[in-house]
Amino acid sequence: MRGMSEEYSYSGTGETNGLAIAAMICSLVGIFVTYLPIVGAILGYIALKQIRENPGKYEGETMAKVGLYLGIGLVIFKSLMVILFVLFYVFMIIFALSIPFL
Repeated sequence: MRGMSEEYSYSGTGETNGLAIAAMICSLVGIFVTYLPIVGAILGYIALKQIRENPGKYEGETMAKVGLYLGIGLVIFKSLMVILFVLFYVFMIIFALSIPFL
């Protein structure tokens, strides 16, 4: 039976990949900054590739996936917002030009 004084320790297999951490941070900050989701997605892809090639050397697959998928999702979302913004103003200009002037 384990007592209250025993220490529990986690012994990971390797170090956390720095690119995975950077990918996750870039994608999370990319919610507020325009270009960072692209950087986060690229770093996440590279980190995921490194982690899968060297499974005993690196950890951080989850962080790399978060950076990759969140980065891709934000790029798609922000692209759709720009398209909708442009379409809205195009339709507003067309509507304004169709109103006869007095």
